[in-house]
Amino acid sequence: MNLKWCLLLISPSLWAADLSPPSLPIRALEPNQTTEPTPNPDVLALADIERLVAAERTRLGTLPQVSPVGPAAESPAPALPPGQIAVTEGVTLAFPVGMGQINRIRTPFREFRVLHQSTATVKKQGHSLYVTPLDGQPFAVYVEDKDPPHRTIGVLLRPHGSLPPVQVQLTLSGTPTSTTTQSAGPVETHFARLRQTLRTVAQGLVPQGFFERMPRSDDPEFGCAIPGFRMQPDRVVEGSELLVLITHVTNQSIETLEIDESVCVAPGLLAVATFPDAVVAAGGHTTLMQVYRHERVRSVVSTGAP
Repeated sequence: MNLKWCLLLISPSLWAADLSPPSLPIRALEPNQTTEPTPNPDVLALADIERLVAAERTRLGTLPQVSPVGPAAESPAPALPPGQIAVTEGVTLAFPVGMGQINRIRTPFREFRVLHQSTATVKKQGHSLYVTPLDGQPFAVYVEDKDPPHRTIGVLLRPHGSLPPVQVQLTLSGTPTSTTTQSAGPVETHFARLRQTLRTVAQGLVPQGFFERMPRSDDPEFGCAIPGFRMQPDRVVEGSELLVLITHVTNQSIETLEIDESVCVAPGLLAVATFPDAVVAAGGHTTLMQVYRHERVRSVVSTGAP
């Protein structure tokens, strides 16, 4: 105890002795005497600091607002494109797709070539393109028909991170050139009639000059032999020249499958189409429509000719 108190008593003098600069004598101030700070150009007074802060706030208030970087800065999600888009040869049509998603674009061509320059993954399967954009940079995709007259259509895809996978069907609009019209006019008219018939039936309507009935034993075989799908005859839409067989299709597998319409081959078969979609999820349903030439169907049924 005595030692502790002794140290406390002598420590102030030792402290003062250690910290007092030997070259600067210490002088006591007279009562009521004050000191003035030595001006220092490197030290700002409080008033100067407040003035500079106010000036900086004014300057920042005149700067343009900068959007934050990250998901919050992304533009609002655009509206989803319609399920069916009419495209014209020579005109590039733009629509949004999901970024980082597998988007399906069904083309109007059975065999086609694809040209694009982007980081996106683009794969062909059947009539469709499966496009997976890796970033938000818009890019163009050109699709060229391998069959005459080798038409080419172009689309500008605008990826967006807030969109789900997009599925669209491209249909050709417009008319071909005059030379093509003269050489392939009847063919184009025939295909246009088939497309119109299928479109009307897909809408649940009966085309003019047709009537609807139940399947019969003398009808051609409904559906196509595609692994993973169950084909169930539904109804028939019959006209004087055309016969439309409508089949209810169920995906019985445990994965998503696509109906490849090119495998549907039969005598007298003119056209095949699916509605509303050829890609069917596990356990999902769709409709398969087959158009036959009426006279050929009757000939095959009655004579058994191939």
